[in-house]
Amino acid sequence: MALNACIDHCRKRTRVNHVNIDDENLTSSKYPSTETEFTDELNRIGKIMQQIPAKQAEVLRLRVVDDLSFAEIAKVIGCFETTARTRYRYGVKKLQQIIREEEK
Repeated sequence: MALNACIDHCRKRTRVNHVNIDDENLTSSKYPSTETEFTDELNRIGKIMQQIPAKQAEVLRLRVVDDLSFAEIAKVIGCFETTARTRYRYGVKKLQQIIREEEK
């Protein structure tokens, strides 16, 4: 399921040709251009998503891949809207930290 979500996400961002997860350092030049690069990037995303808590990863997938509002996410996972927002915010921070460490 996570792999399918990552595939959908990469397809979506390739079509739009930009992604903003609150980080100015992400640029369109980092998008995979070949099928091999695309597969490698999907594997990388999958590994990164496994490094964050499952509840945060779930909210990130629902928000980014499924494009749900925080109210909709709260209904899906059975929590308060503020909890969904908090999990998303902390998940994004952890993703940014992991990506920055990888780039060093």
